[in-house]
Amino acid sequence: MNTLPVGIQLYTLRDMLEETPSQFPTVMRRMRDYGYDGVELAGTYGLAPEFIRDTLDEIGLAPVCAHVPLDQMIENPLQTAKEYAAIGCRFIAAPYLPEQFRHFTPGYQTVLAELTRVGRVMQ
Repeated sequence: MNTLPVGIQLYTLRDMLEETPSQFPTVMRRMRDYGYDGVELAGTYGLAPEFIRDTLDEIGLAPVCAHVPLDQMIENPLQTAKEYAAIGCRFIAAPYLPEQFRHFTPGYQTVLAELTRVGRVMQ
């Protein structure tokens, strides 16, 4: 029987990874042992993108996606794109829109324009 690959969103493990980023390899091995095939990153925990890529590759977890704070994407989209491309992420997402940028607010058109600009940089 064919099964779909299953990933885990690392935001669920943020307390562990943000407080002890040196445990990244250990935590990732544990996720692989639990049967996960991939991860959605929620930041880099101060670790070098190449270290994250190499660790995930060695363990056998795919970097499926990353959620990246909106302000980080807007402030430096090229650097953000390079960082996550170095890890091997083909997709990134803004996990949260601050209230001033949500639908039916004056900032909504602004955030749409910014995300369009960011998207062009990241292609």
